[in-house]
Amino acid sequence: MSRTELHPAIPVAHEALGNFPGDFSVVAFLPHDNVAGVVMDSEQARAVVIVENTDGIWTAPGAIIGSPPPERPREPATPDHLPLARMNRKRTGQVDAAGNWVGDVWYAVTGLAAEDATEIAVIVGGHEYREPIGDGGLAFAFARIHAEDEPVVFVHTRDGRAVRATH
Repeated sequence: MSRTELHPAIPVAHEALGNFPGDFSVVAFLPHDNVAGVVMDSEQARAVVIVENTDGIWTAPGAIIGSPPPERPREPATPDHLPLARMNRKRTGQVDAAGNWVGDVWYAVTGLAAEDATEIAVIVGGHEYREPIGDGGLAFAFARIHAEDEPVVFVHTRDGRAVRATH
């Protein structure tokens, strides 16, 4: 069993997806202090689960179900017009009776990066959150943001470009 599979956030992420059809497996895992982001794929869907540790108890406030896993080859170079194929941006958090976000929420972004991509960056509120592009081109980053914030996403490449993802 891998170190990732032993992390206490992993069974919580699996449990959060218990009501969704399909057999989900972990394809990316980002632990940060008292929170972890878990990307899980099934044949039907890709899901992002944010798992929080509060006083030693790991819980998943919400799962973000996105598009099916990408089944296309990676581009050799990052196009200026489309730095992430199958890009998916979602938020999860508390909503009020009218359906509006309340307070801080989790923002997650996934996509398929080209072969020359090295990092994905989320910029919001004067902070930049960077993560390396994973094996097979999986780009995944998440950040805690104010509900009214609109994060900006960039893909960084080996040749030094920072390509804004606007789709």
